[in-house]
Amino acid sequence: MELVPNSKFSSSEARATWQATAQLPTTWFQWITVSTSPKSFQLNVQLKWEVTRDPLHRDIDINKPCGVGTGMLFANSVKSRLGVIGRVPCARGGSSIKEWEKGDKHYENMIKRAKAIVKVGGDIKTLLWYQGENDTFNLNDVENYKRRLEKLLQNVRTDLNMHFLPILQVIIESVDGPLKDEVIKQQKALSCLML
Repeated sequence: MELVPNSKFSSSEARATWQATAQLPTTWFQWITVSTSPKSFQLNVQLKWEVTRDPLHRDIDINKPCGVGTGMLFANSVKSRLGVIGRVPCARGGSSIKEWEKGDKHYENMIKRAKAIVKVGGDIKTLLWYQGENDTFNLNDVENYKRRLEKLLQNVRTDLNMHFLPILQVIIESVDGPLKDEVIKQQKALSCLML
């Protein structure tokens, strides 16, 4: 795997979100305009760089249709300041925070993909975390959300040996689960940058 040419920034995004697009046919994205970004690259499932385009997680989150989320907006906003960037998408749509515990396949895949970048001299600058919609339906999930997320973020920093890795957390807003406000409260109680 080669490093993104002239890359000043690499981002690992762990995005696990429940989306309305999950009811659409798997070929739904053929009917939308696909945006691309020639100064933004992403690591595909074969650990090869490709130009970033929506849906960002099409070859990563293969068990359900992928929606168009915040990843492209994030890539476009930082590339204007930093030049060429590389993203490491790791989304698992519809997953709960408990599915991202150390040892779980989602977590281990995310760490494997991030380490692949570091192995070839890449520099991970931040983790963009967008997850939580699926945790708004069960009281036990809500009550344990903050603890599980704190442990996940601690594990990521430890496993990547990046103890001061900046973490950008997107606060959920796109779901109507009965406990949505409680999950948002738990997210806001964390000490990381909120988006």
